[in-house]
Amino acid sequence: MIQTGSILPKEKPVMAHSNKDTRNFGIGFGVGVINAVVFNPADKALYTMMKRRQTEAHVSLFDRGNWVKPYQGVHLAIGHRVISYGLYFPFIDFYRAHPLFVQCPSSSLASSLLCDLQTGIMTGATTAFLLNPVNLIKTIS
Repeated sequence: MIQTGSILPKEKPVMAHSNKDTRNFGIGFGVGVINAVVFNPADKALYTMMKRRQTEAHVSLFDRGNWVKPYQGVHLAIGHRVISYGLYFPFIDFYRAHPLFVQCPSSSLASSLLCDLQTGIMTGATTAFLLNPVNLIKTIS
């Protein structure tokens, strides 16, 4: 008996939307880890400088005391940035796809910029609202 067609096994159908969300979250996850590790020393020095200014008159960002233990608290920064950046792209796609939240009427440059502005504002507001408790924990620690 002769078979026709491909000899390769048939692939299971996968929803493209879920793959895109997974990929976008993965990109955000990776960017969050990299940014947390790269920027944690500067974030911690800035925070230390602000705390020291409460008791000392003249404190510069570049004082050695601000740069002691530059990776202290990096695990909290990684957690915050991974969640924040991991949610960013899926929320952008979500708000752009739902006309209830954002109106993207035509394909002109002005309306495209307005649509990007609206989706960015909605995404920023949503992630800020969701991550406010995480920021509180990070600040208190």
